[in-house]
Amino acid sequence: MGLTLIVGFVRLLTGSLGTVTGVEAIHEAVEPVTLLLLLRAFSSGCTALTGIEAISNDTQLFKQPRAKNAANTLVVMAVILITFFLGITVLANAVQAVPSHEETVISQLARTVYGSDGIGYLGYVLTIIGAFAVLFMAANTPFADFPQLAALHSSDGFLPRQLTYRGRRLVFTWGVLTLSISAMVLVIITGAVVTNLIPLYAIGVFLGFTISQAGMTRRFWRAGQLKPGEFTYGLETKITYDPRWLIKIAISGLGAVVTFMVMIVFIITKFSHGAWFIVLLIPTLVWVFFRIHRHYKETAARLKLDETPVFAQKAIVFDPTIHSEMAVYFCDTWSKLAVSVVGAIIKRGIPVKIIHIGVDAKRAAAFQKRSQEIAELNGWDRSVMEVIDDPYRDLYSMVTTILKDLMTQYPDVHLLIYIGALRTHFPYNLLHMSTDRFLRDALMEAGDDIALTVKQVHLDALPLPEGFKVTFEHATDHHIDEQAETASHAATPNSAT
Repeated sequence: MGLTLIVGFVRLLTGSLGTVTGVEAIHEAVEPVTLLLLLRAFSSGCTALTGIEAISNDTQLFKQPRAKNAANTLVVMAVILITFFLGITVLANAVQAVPSHEETVISQLARTVYGSDGIGYLGYVLTIIGAFAVLFMAANTPFADFPQLAALHSSDGFLPRQLTYRGRRLVFTWGVLTLSISAMVLVIITGAVVTNLIPLYAIGVFLGFTISQAGMTRRFWRAGQLKPGEFTYGLETKITYDPRWLIKIAISGLGAVVTFMVMIVFIITKFSHGAWFIVLLIPTLVWVFFRIHRHYKETAARLKLDETPVFAQKAIVFDPTIHSEMAVYFCDTWSKLAVSVVGAIIKRGIPVKIIHIGVDAKRAAAFQKRSQEIAELNGWDRSVMEVIDDPYRDLYSMVTTILKDLMTQYPDVHLLIYIGALRTHFPYNLLHMSTDRFLRDALMEAGDDIALTVKQVHLDALPLPEGFKVTFEHATDHHIDEQAETASHAATPNSAT
């Protein structure tokens, strides 16, 4: 495309650029030039901006410093976008390209710039192949970005936890499946007509632009209220005083107003062409997200251990010379559910092995810390609890491997697999991973001499803490780590050095 623009402008400056021929234009009634028409044309042109938001979705994938590298990439994308958009617009007017159902403007432009004979035809073909390749790769963008974005929202508790699950190919399996099904439904409903799909997409994108720009405006306002050297915390990052906060507020505020205006124009002009659906869908989804978040917050509050649990009996350490069976419990985190399962095991007097598969360093550290407290308080041998790292984050394969290794190491020992299952009413039961089914499938691959016992806990029977309130703020790892470092320095003698 860059070569096409260069050749086109050279021919335009030398007076050798022709005009489009052989294309039948779409004839529509001429509309008077009104403010609404100008806004509609502006908003339609702004659809060229859609796609650059992919950078924000994948910022965490950049090397450090992430924000700077992502911003530089965004600048490069913006320069390419503006150059191509303006260049194509100027040349399309110069060659008198026309809107047509039979041939795109890009095709008309390339055909006129290169001609239809010899090497020129090759240039035309390569341009069309390039445009096709870009569009083909662009269709892959949501399959790379949506599962990642959905997993981020899921980890914050606004989408079902299943979306954080990585399959055997280390991708977010449920995110890919959700997007695939949704895409097929949309294609069927809209008849695969691009003009019907663009308003649905653009409204959502420009709503995201508006919210993000408004958020940056608020952030710079907070930065401007600080004094030099002071800082405060946002939900995600540390906010420090910025001497250029007024300029940044003006830029972000203008961006929020412009993108909001584009969104409103899309809603008005495309309302009867399908925009009404997205206008109803977005508030409905937001309501669903907050209901999901409330349920996960309540679940965490019901299951949270306020104090280190005390068990009625000691956990028996497995000894292959005297024991013919062993209970294995795969524990994600110590909670009231885990206490209930472990309590049921030691009540039966069975040797137990509590295993945490480490796919997240912070969760594994939290499990080890709580396990140490439980062992010290109850007089347990620490070998009862074990963390096994899984560098590939493939829980299914790791569970199968662990069980096969145990069966190989202790061929005469009968393994009893215990798991905990939360039970709650519809539709909230759909928000929880079916761990029992997951482990059942892993057991079927591990072997025959394994029994599975499911310990159920009814979530609604667990009381909420007194004074519990649902909040949507959270302390990030950056915030927590910095607080811990500050506390460590404060507690260390001669910390000033």
